[in-house]
Amino acid sequence: MHRRTIESGPIDLSETDLARALQRLHKTHGISQETLADESGYHRTYISQLERGLKSTSLRTLSSLARVFGLTASNLVAEVEKEATRRTKAGGSGK
Repeated sequence: MHRRTIESGPIDLSETDLARALQRLHKTHGISQETLADESGYHRTYISQLERGLKSTSLRTLSSLARVFGLTASNLVAEVEKEATRRTKAGGSGK
């Protein structure tokens, strides 16, 4: 049996990691907070709270946000994991 080795352990994700991923994605895609809100079906103030790390979100919301960026929910979570990895390498807790 061939086992795949994992270089690092599980990553703890935080609201801050989601916030940074959303900020980066909407800037990279040239999508404003207002457009992200409109196209995902959420209010702009809620998107703002997510982007400031003030709110947690559901899988349904992640899926809606991902769709606006042309991503799957798992791809969006992967982007959040990248932010968490950057944070942990920088030595920050982000929580």
